[in-house]
Amino acid sequence: MESFRLGQGTVEAVGLLAGLLIVILVVAIAIPEQAAQLGVERNRQMAVLAAQDIAKAADEVYLSGDGARKSVWIELPETYNASLSFVGNRPGTAGTLFQNRTIGIYLLGTGELLAETKAPLCGNLPASGGKYLVTVYYNNSGHAMVNASC
Repeated sequence: MESFRLGQGTVEAVGLLAGLLIVILVVAIAIPEQAAQLGVERNRQMAVLAAQDIAKAADEVYLSGDGARKSVWIELPETYNASLSFVGNRPGTAGTLFQNRTIGIYLLGTGELLAETKAPLCGNLPASGGKYLVTVYYNNSGHAMVNASC
C-alpha cells in the first residue's frame, strides 16, 4: 500500500512539472513576439516625432520670414530608408511650389509616415538612421529649406 502512495506522488509530481513546462514554453514564445512589436512601435513613434519636429520648425521659420533659421535634433531608427523618404513631394511626382508641403519618412516593415506643413518645402533628410541636427531656414525663396539650399 505504501508503494502505491509513492507511485501516486511521483505521477502527480510529473504531471505538475509537465504543466509547468507547458506554461513556461507558452510564455517563452509570447515574450519575443511582444518585444518585436514593441520595437516596431518604438521605431514608428521615433519617425513620427522626427517628421513632426521638422514640420514644426519649417512652419516657424516660414512664418518668421526672411533670414529665420531653426535647428532641431531628430532621431531616425535603423529601419529608416532614405531612398524612399522625402521633403516636399515624393520623388518622381510633379507638384507646384505650393503643393510641396509634406515630409515623408519611410520605415522598412512599417511604411511611409507623413507630416504636413503650412510652408512649401525643399531639401533632404539624413542618409541613414541615427541622431542628427537638422537645420531649417527661410530666405525669401518661397519655401522653407531643410538641410539644404535649394
